[in-house]
Amino acid sequence: MFNVLSSVLRYIFITAIYVFIFAIIRMIYKDIRGMVQQEEYVAAQSAPILRVIGYRDNSYHGPRNDYPLSKSKIVIGRTKSCDIMVEDMLVSNKHVSLWFEDNEWHIRDLKSRNGTWLNGTRIEEPYLLDDGDVIRVGEMELEFKV
Repeated sequence: MFNVLSSVLRYIFITAIYVFIFAIIRMIYKDIRGMVQQEEYVAAQSAPILRVIGYRDNSYHGPRNDYPLSKSKIVIGRTKSCDIMVEDMLVSNKHVSLWFEDNEWHIRDLKSRNGTWLNGTRIEEPYLLDDGDVIRVGEMELEFKV
C-alpha cells in the first residue's frame, strides 16, 4: 500500500513541476510578445505620416486619414499593389514614390499622366521632403508630417 501511495504522490509532484515550468515558459513568451508589440507601436508612432488634409475641390468632409510611412519605400497609386491606394480617376496606377535615404525622405513622380504637385508646384524630378510639405495626387492633398 505504501509503494502505491508513494508512486501516486511522486507522479502528482512531477506533474506539478511540469505545470509550474509550463506556466513560467508561458509568462516569458507573453512578456517577449508584449515587448515586440510595444516596439512596433513606438516605431509606428515615431514614423513620419502622410495626413489627408483635403481635396482640391473641397469635397472632402470625412475624418482625417493618417498613413504612417513605416517602410523605407512607399508607392501611392490606384492599384491594390500600391502601399497607399487612392481611388481617384486622376491618379495613375503607380503615381508617386516616397523613399527614405540618407536620413531624409524623398519624393518622385512616376511619370504619371496628371503629375504630382509639391507645395503647388508640379514636380518633374526627385525632391527632398520637409515637415509640412503638401503633396497633391489627383484631387487629394496630403501633408507630410515628421
